[in-house]
Amino acid sequence: MNPFTQHLDVCIIGGGINGAGLALDATLRGLRVGLFEQFDFGFGASTATSKLAHGGLRYLESRQFNLVKESLNERNFLLNKAPHLVKPLQFYVPLYKHSKWKPWELKIGLKLYDWMQTQRSLPAHHMVQKHQLATDVPWLNKSDLVACGSYFDAQMADHRLIMELLLMAHNEGAEIHNYTKASNIQETSSGLGIDLHREDKYIGSVNANSVILATGAWNNQWSDGSLVKPTKGIHIVLPDMDLSVALLLMAPKDDRVFFMMPWEGKTLVGTTDQQDDLQYSLPRVSQEDVQYLLDAVNAYHTKRTWALNDVSGVFCGYRPLIQTNEKSPSKQSREESYVWLNHHMLSVSGGKYTTYRSMAERAINLIQNKVFFDRVLTKSNTSMLGFMGAFDMPDWPSETQLTQLSDRYRLSRESLVHLIE
Repeated sequence: MNPFTQHLDVCIIGGGINGAGLALDATLRGLRVGLFEQFDFGFGASTATSKLAHGGLRYLESRQFNLVKESLNERNFLLNKAPHLVKPLQFYVPLYKHSKWKPWELKIGLKLYDWMQTQRSLPAHHMVQKHQLATDVPWLNKSDLVACGSYFDAQMADHRLIMELLLMAHNEGAEIHNYTKASNIQETSSGLGIDLHREDKYIGSVNANSVILATGAWNNQWSDGSLVKPTKGIHIVLPDMDLSVALLLMAPKDDRVFFMMPWEGKTLVGTTDQQDDLQYSLPRVSQEDVQYLLDAVNAYHTKRTWALNDVSGVFCGYRPLIQTNEKSPSKQSREESYVWLNHHMLSVSGGKYTTYRSMAERAINLIQNKVFFDRVLTKSNTSMLGFMGAFDMPDWPSETQLTQLSDRYRLSRESLVHLIE
């Protein structure tokens, strides 16, 4: 018996951040939506991120001004609409005599970063005095230090963002399925037919007026040409370094920007940017990858030397960057691309995690104008929509209630607040 008998307006393939954003936007416009993810939701790059909702300060260097401006404004949207999942994070940017950025370049970049925001949600940048830096990060190498800037971005729970978007889409009527692989897309008398498999067994098919491919690094499998040129990024988890701010630094080996951030009571370090075996379904992390980040940390940490046995966790994903002629992975564009693979099948590639909402809006606009031009649909209103898990102050337990719950369940206040969030 075929469990997928409903005819869909839009079939979304891919359950990462872009697929989740597309499902919510399309459903809110009144379209019948089905989403199918071959693994679990967020598998791949969508949950192997640096856990940052950010504008991308380093992209100013390559003059990707539109991308940075949009990312900053979308970051502010997330701060306002999903404050339980996206929280402010202060960054320090120490510069040394050997740094590729000069102090004047950093000051201009930070001023641009502030100026590009339509409505600023976080404090403006400022320069940090050497004595303040020594107080805040006492183990940081101060030799040949020439300047230090401070700015704010945001840290996010990437997996929870995806899950809330999918739940919100489901609550609006979208059919959401994980561990369901879509394949063999063919034109039919009623649109497009898509075969569905679970555990390599055919379980039925679904018909749809249109298909959107949001499969990230896997997007090339649907096209005769190359839509994406993925690069591998790894992160390592080290013990708590007592960081009250995040650090943006340059790796001494190649001058690539990397981060050291407080995260879940640990220190998160990342990321790399390279092309290798392209094993998207089972990404591999080599000792060389990990050592690259450890060497970068050790170049700045003066109190001890960090080694492989200090690493408590590693995660890895492939960024679905759009196909360009750029040879250097770090210089590849973070812009997005929308490509029609046939009359009613749209591929969505590239972009940044932070801009998922605006990418979804543009993609569904394309679908609406080309496929559903003869139907009156609701306009996209995701820019006004709050997340279902967001708490207003009256929703929070009082201090007395938190104490009572803490005593009752023998949980620390910190753990209790974490669970509530």
